[in-house]
Formats: sequence, C-alpha cells, structure tokens
Amino acid sequence: MLLLGPAPASLPLCSFVVVTYRRDEALRRTLADLRSQLVGRSAELILVDNNADGVDRVGMLEGFERSTLLRQAENLGVAEGRNVGIWRSRGRFLVFLDDDASFAVPDAMDAVEAAFGEDPAIGAVAFRSFDAATGVGDPAEFPHTDKRLPEDGPIDTFRFIGVGHALRRDAVEQVGTYRPEFFYSMEEFDLSYRLLSHGWRIVYRPAVVVAHRRDPAGRVPSPRKVEMSVLNKLRIAFMHLPPRHAMLCAAAWLCRGFAMRRGVYRVDRVLAEFVAWAFRNHELRRPLQPRVMRRIHEMGGVAWR
Repeated sequence: MLLLGPAPASLPLCSFVVVTYRRDEALRRTLADLRSQLVGRSAELILVDNNADGVDRVGMLEGFERSTLLRQAENLGVAEGRNVGIWRSRGRFLVFLDDDASFAVPDAMDAVEAAFGEDPAIGAVAFRSFDAATGVGDPAEFPHTDKRLPEDGPIDTFRFIGVGHALRRDAVEQVGTYRPEFFYSMEEFDLSYRLLSHGWRIVYRPAVVVAHRRDPAGRVPSPRKVEMSVLNKLRIAFMHLPPRHAMLCAAAWLCRGFAMRRGVYRVDRVLAEFVAWAFRNHELRRPLQPRVMRRIHEMGGVAWR
C-alpha cells in the first residue's frame, strides 16, 4: 500500500494537479479559468512543470490562495508527471486537468465532491469532455467502449480518460500511482483496471464538464504517438487481461496501428519494446478476476477494446 499521508480537515479537500509541457499559452488559459473556480474553496493547485527549459513559471500561480510549482529536470511524461503532483498533494480528492483543458461549468468542484459523496467505494470520477473548437464531444474521450450511450447520462463504467478526472486519495494509496512507463497514452486504463481489481467503483458524472482545446504543441510526433499507443495497449493486455481477451486486444491494436498510420509505423520496434519490457516485468501479469470481467460485461463494456 502506498502511504501518501493523512488529509485531515485542516488540509485542502481537493488537490488540483496540472502537468504542463510546451504549452504556455494554453496553460495560462487553463490556470485563469481554474483560478476563478477555486476562490475561497478548500483546494490547492499543484503545477508540475515538465519543460526543463529554465523558464520560471511561478508568476502563473499568482492569485491562487494555495499553490505549488514543481519544476522537473526533464520531461517525465504525463504519468510520472501526475505522480509527482500526487506525492506532493494533501487533498482527500485529487483532480487532474490537462494543460489545454478547462472546466466548462462554474461549480465543477461541487460536482466532484458530490460524486465522491455518493458512495465511499467510488475511487475515480470520469468527467464529460468536448472539443472546445467544435463544441462536440469526442467519442475517444467518452469513458466507455459503447459509444452509443448518451453523453449526458451518469453511469458506472470501467475506465476514465486522462484529460479530466478525479481520484480518491484512499484508492490511490491502496492501488498505487500511475506506472511511469506509460509516458504517453493509456496510463489511465492501467490504473482503472487496478481500481476495479481492488473493488473500487469508477463513475462517469457528466455534471463535471471539461472543454478540451487540443493544443498541438507539446504532443508526441504522430508516428511515435501511434507506436506508443499500441505498445501501451499491449502492456495493458499483458498485465490485466485473461489470455483470450489479451490476444484479441493485441491483434486488434497491432492492426489498428497500421490503419492509423496507413502502414507507416514500426511494428517491429513496438513488438521488440514490448517483449523486452514483458520479460523484465513478468511479475506484473495479474489478469482481471472473473468477477471483474463479469462486472465489465454487465456494464456493457468490452475489456479488450
């Protein structure tokens, strides 16, 4: 069990963690919107600066009643960047926003608190998100494999999306933080399966709405992005899925890599990286128990997708 330390009533109820990399303009907008949300609230902001460029961004925190800037010596990636924020956090609930995303409702913190207040077994809250340019939700950011489900309906689900989500501190202490090898993509699916394996609920609550501005700066170059997504999906299949589901997942995502890049991606490199990683980390294979697989099926989900 990971011990993050107590979060008594004298400490902030919510810790808001933002990891940033090469998106100063987008970050200013995100922080300006967040600043207005947190005035007078029992909350703290933790900004994890992955830029490692020598620029002092402490001025961006002006106006926050409680804030911390954590400068990193290198780009740690999104998963380890969030972990740095988690380890420094003090709140009972941990709220995460991408640096190009903002809450689209004025009472987001109230909605987060209300969601966790429904049931102490809720370990994660998935937020509703939409493309800020079009005003339309992206199916890839809907936290369920059945994209026909209504975006405005609250549901129990089996995953959350990183752009905007919240975690219960007690749940993170039990299941652990994000795995650092998920430098980019799929890190939330790994954590989701660990939460489910330990009996925690994951809920989607559309009352918490995030506008995603999709700033292209700071993103992994496209060919490598595809390779990292496929590699990480193979890792998830290896760690969490029963044999048949793992094989389906691997086959589907290796083929999807070709579709996303029209054949222009190094499948040999992906497989080599995966095999080397799996050999070093064979002890991580802990397939989801039948009860968890049944629960995902009852939710209408497909674990290998």
